[in-house]
Amino acid sequence: MKRRIVIQGNSTYTISLPRKWAVRHNLKNGDEVEVEETENQVIIAKNAAEAVKEKKISIDNYTSSHLRSLISSLYKSGYTKITLTYKIAPDMNDVNKIISSFTGLEIVEQKKNAIVIKSFLTINQEEIEKLIIRMFQSVNVLGKQVEEQGKKADLSQIKSVAKGTMLKLRDHILRSIYMTKFGEDNTYNYYEIITILEKISAEFYNTAEHIVEHNIKDLTNFSTKRVFFEELYKVYLKKDYAMMEKSWKKIHKIRLDYAGKTVKFNPLLKIHCYRLSKLLTQLNSRIGILCS
Repeated sequence: MKRRIVIQGNSTYTISLPRKWAVRHNLKNGDEVEVEETENQVIIAKNAAEAVKEKKISIDNYTSSHLRSLISSLYKSGYTKITLTYKIAPDMNDVNKIISSFTGLEIVEQKKNAIVIKSFLTINQEEIEKLIIRMFQSVNVLGKQVEEQGKKADLSQIKSVAKGTMLKLRDHILRSIYMTKFGEDNTYNYYEIITILEKISAEFYNTAEHIVEHNIKDLTNFSTKRVFFEELYKVYLKKDYAMMEKSWKKIHKIRLDYAGKTVKFNPLLKIHCYRLSKLLTQLNSRIGILCS
């Protein structure tokens, strides 16, 4: 990569930083960088001191779900060091299980009344789009599995994906989006798309649970939502406004049918399909903004 030198005044030699590199490292006007001189090179690195973002939280009287939620919020907000303090030592098996549910998060120190966690996740902005596509594909495969297996669905396997793999992937992508400001003006829309995708995967699992528990055989309406999700995935890939408008009209009609109570099938499945239609509407809207 080449850069042209611009001389300012009598003695200041200026070059510009690669934009992608600056965005990836969340550099802003006024930030400092480390400059190291060698015999025939100048090495520029983000200021290591500024790269550390720390937080200390008390976890006394916590529940597992609460602790994961707390760590998830800090992880997605770009914290690199989290210290968990306590008066009564927590179950380390529980803590280790929670920490392992995040990409690149590790326990680096355990003291008498504290556990220190650090993030070693390396974020490559060019990989974020691939991760987003992977999440779309994973949700689509999960939906197909529920549709094809029906009342014979393997709930433990579906739960492992929806409540484990998808949460881990969601948090990984959201941290990456936050740290790099991926999408620039559309950062919030990308953030919302990933959040909605995780909710759809969770709803697929909840639907599968009731299909198995209540021996529901007719999955026609669920299949309609699953196929529509696949259509939205194609719209996302192409960022085509005409395709988005077509999908918008289709999901709007589906929701009107529910509101008018013209759809008749198993009441439990109807609840899940209605929830899915709302999530698909939200997803369609966010993708639509990317298409405009």
